[in-house]
Amino acid sequence: MAEALLKAWNAPAVVSDVEIDAASMAVRKAINTSITAVSNDSGIAWTQVDNSLPMPIETFPSPELLRLALRSSDFMEALNRETLVVTGLAPGRAYAL
Repeated sequence: MAEALLKAWNAPAVVSDVEIDAASMAVRKAINTSITAVSNDSGIAWTQVDNSLPMPIETFPSPELLRLALRSSDFMEALNRETLVVTGLAPGRAYAL
């Protein structure tokens, strides 16, 4: 029901959307956030201050029920989207957040 209300009120889907080019240390996109202090001293790093926070999802006491509810809805895509793209990385190991 909360999702339906937020959609009806045209709540934004994006919490933050960031794209950083690691080769040039340039911020290519920063939507609903500010990015500073991009560096590559011992791996790419930056400071990010978002203008809003994601919806906290409490998994206690029934994480299985919550996972079912999230899989059955488009809540995360429709109202809780945080994206990060880093381009220009040297070949190496891949990490998923």
